This record gives sequence, structure tokens and C-alpha cells, in this order.
Amino acid sequence: MGVRKDLKRAKQRSDLASRARTETVRGADGTIREARTPPLAPRPTTGSTADLPFTNAAEAPARWSCAGRRRPAGGR
Repeated sequence: MGVRKDLKRAKQRSDLASRARTETVRGADGTIREARTPPLAPRPTTGSTADLPFTNAAEAPARWSCAGRRRPAGGR
């Protein structure tokens, strides 16, 4: 599905359209070049996106109990 169809479908859904306004930038030929929507969630006050898995694991350890590591080549 293309971006144009995605934007049309999202615009028709009143529950999405009322939450944030999508800004589009069109080229000279009328095609959409950019589509922007402001974030719906506030920015984290501390840390970065790299900290999210560790924060989630600390807050709900039973839910995030799966972990895996790559085995070295030829190793077990």
C-alpha cells in the first residue's frame, strides 16, 4: 500500500484524524514528497531509546524474561 492510500485511510478514521494533524509537502507535479505528524507521546525526560529495553525489563521482569545471544562461529 502506498503512502497516499495510507494517508487517505488515516484521514477517514476520525479516531486517528482528531489526535494529530498530518502535514504534507507536495512536489511541483503534485506528488507527496514528505509527510509529518507531531509525536503523540512526550519525549523521555531521561535516557535514550537505547535504554528502553532495560527500563521495560526492570519495570516488568516477568513479561520480558526472554533473552538470547549469538553463538560464536563454530562454538556451542
